[in-house]
Parts: sequence; C-alpha cells; structure tokens
Amino acid sequence: MYPSKPQALKLIDSITHPNSQIINIDDKIEFIVEGIKYPNTDNNLLHHLRNNAKEYGELALEKLINEWIQDKNSLRILESIKAFDLIAVNYLAERLDKEDYAKELIATFGDLSFKILKEKLQDENKEVRYAAADALVYMHKFHPEIVKPLTDVISQENLYLIAKNYPFYIRLGIPGTEDLLIKALDRYFSETMCLDFLNCGNSLIELNAMKIAEQNGYIVSQKIGHYYGPKWGEGN
Repeated sequence: MYPSKPQALKLIDSITHPNSQIINIDDKIEFIVEGIKYPNTDNNLLHHLRNNAKEYGELALEKLINEWIQDKNSLRILESIKAFDLIAVNYLAERLDKEDYAKELIATFGDLSFKILKEKLQDENKEVRYAAADALVYMHKFHPEIVKPLTDVISQENLYLIAKNYPFYIRLGIPGTEDLLIKALDRYFSETMCLDFLNCGNSLIELNAMKIAEQNGYIVSQKIGHYYGPKWGEGN
C-alpha cells in the first residue's frame, strides 16, 4: 500500500525541512536536488521541494547551480534556481567577474536582474563592468525585450548613453554601429575608454580610436601582448 499524496508530502517534509534532525544538512539538500531532477516528480511535489530548498539559502543554491552547470538544458533545475529570486540574483552579481557561469545564469532572470546589471556597468572595477556587459549580451539573447532600453539607444543615436555603456555595445558587436561608437569616443573621450577601443578587435574602431587619441595629445604605440577589455562581438 502506497502513502497518499498528503502523507508523502508530510514524509518528505520530515526528511528535508531544516528543523528535522533525521539526516544531516548535506544529505537533505542532496535529497531535495535529486527530487527536483527526477522526471516523474509532479508539480505539487516540485513546488514543495523548491520551497524547502530556499530554507537552506546559499547551501542549496550552490548545489543547484552546480547541477545547472552540468546540464544547462534542465529547465527544472533552472526554474528551481530562479525560485530563489533576489537571493540568487545577488549571489550571482557578486560573482560576475569571478565565475563565467554567473554571467549567463544571471541573464536568465530577466527583469529581476536587469537593474543590477545596468548598475554594474558603472562599477569602479573594470572587470565587473566588462562582466556586466557580457551578462547583458546574454540577456539580449534570452530576453531581448528587457534590454530594449539599451538597444533603443542605438536607433536614437544617443552618444552619451553609448559612451556611458560602451562595453555592452562593443561586446554586442552589431555591424553598422561602429560609427556611433567612434562618435561617442570623440565626444566623451577618456583614456580608459580609448584604450578599450584601441584593443577591441574591430579594425575600423581601432583605427579611428588611434586618430582620436592623437587629437587628444596621446602617442599611440603598438606592443605585443594581451589586453583585457571588451572585444567586438565577443558576446555573440
């Protein structure tokens, strides 16, 4: 005789809830994750498991993220991560420049992560800015309608906003936008911006950036080596 659904849920609760002392935390989280992955787990039980997962905070979140890294096609795992809402978004935002997976995963949250990614585009740390640009390019693939405030800037030819968020436009690498980026550099020149343009991998932008640098009193010399900065179309 099998237990009824309410009995089964009660049993699972007794095993997976943080207040339960039946098994240790790692085993509880493992049980939850395996239950989420199991294809025959119905929606009611899935909802129950996700709620219990959230009770364990980052411990369960990290386990689910590791599962997602192994199988990015698993919608069950992805939706379970997204059930953490801002806890997951903030966790991923803190790791944008340190973990490659964070850039792609945070983009799947759409509206929930768009604001924080726009803020990260202005971060003092250039590596964070570049990582945020990568994440927004991913979001352009997953949720193009959410990134419209950034992409509409292109058709509006708003040079100020293009200059302000240039790593995104370089990473996006839309053919035909080179002229706008060059104009933005010319009008809102900065040394950091110019260095990024000089090393972006687009010959038209690099050539014009060299001219603009010289107009601003800089001598541009070429050296062999690697420059860390946004690369043209790298996010596509």
